[in-house]
Amino acid sequence: MADPDLRALIAVLAQQVSARLHVPLRPLRVERAPGAYVACTTLTWPPDPGIVRLSHDVAAVPGLLAHELTHALVPTSWLFFAEGLATWMGCEVTGSCADYSFVEGDPDQVVAHFRAELPPLAALMHESTRHAVLLAPESVHRLEVRLAHVLAASFLRWFCTRYPELPARVGVRSCMKPDHELERLAGHSLAELESKWQRHVHAGAPSTVFA
Repeated sequence: MADPDLRALIAVLAQQVSARLHVPLRPLRVERAPGAYVACTTLTWPPDPGIVRLSHDVAAVPGLLAHELTHALVPTSWLFFAEGLATWMGCEVTGSCADYSFVEGDPDQVVAHFRAELPPLAALMHESTRHAVLLAPESVHRLEVRLAHVLAASFLRWFCTRYPELPARVGVRSCMKPDHELERLAGHSLAELESKWQRHVHAGAPSTVFA
């Protein structure tokens, strides 16, 4: 894309995502996509560049850009990691969850408000680019899919404040299934981690955002 203002915005957001998630920058290629409301990232790993495709109407929307740049900087086929980290970054950049049609300003607030409607974490661990239900990006118009995205964002933000090395481990081809990766890193079962995260959310304690 030739627009210098857009290139500058992409550079700033990529640096922000890199710093927040403790992952290195990588070469990025942003391409114009035909049609309307198109934002997608091709799954590639370094040394190949990350490829982000955006239609004209969303090319300069900061939340969507941060979301797609996260996919490019932390490539993974596991959707709990992919959509959770990307949703977290998109919400952080905008300071709201409006891109997911929630009035709450923070993923933790959405989780607390919709507590009774959330799926268990275990239901999201097997979803991948080859098999997606609750984390299918193309179905984000459905409430249960939006909730799954924000749930993953809330949990991963909480987890990463304690284990900031997680995103770097996620963005490699050898990344294990999410539950295995989380349990191996934390030394706790997924059920134990879920219980700790839920107590944190419902206590109303703000998640620390590490720099």
